[in-house]
Amino acid sequence: MSINNEPLVLIADDLPQVIDYYKQLLLNMYDISTVSATSLDQLDEVFDRFYNEIDVIILDGCIPGDKVNTIEFIRRVRAQGFTKPIIAASSMPEYRMQMMDAGCSHEREKEYAPELASWLLRGV
Repeated sequence: MSINNEPLVLIADDLPQVIDYYKQLLLNMYDISTVSATSLDQLDEVFDRFYNEIDVIILDGCIPGDKVNTIEFIRRVRAQGFTKPIIAASSMPEYRMQMMDAGCSHEREKEYAPELASWLLRGV
């Protein structure tokens, strides 16, 4: 858990409606706080700012675009020593597999990623 003992999930997706859906679900159903990013630059900034508080990352594969561009982020944070769960939550199964190969710990279709995050935080 984060420093203040409340779980924190970093949501990274280029679609605001996906972020809004995740935030609403995580807060209302599971009482989990979130921070978010909609671009790679913002993802780096938010991750660096909340590094010690983040308990789970839900990561889209393409932020933004149609090609996987989050691989370097995954490799960088793992090299920095981030060992907590990173959920590959791309719409495309082949993108999720590429992200798993790069260091994501879990993969899930987008609509089920918040539920998986809650399970991971509860130790289910």
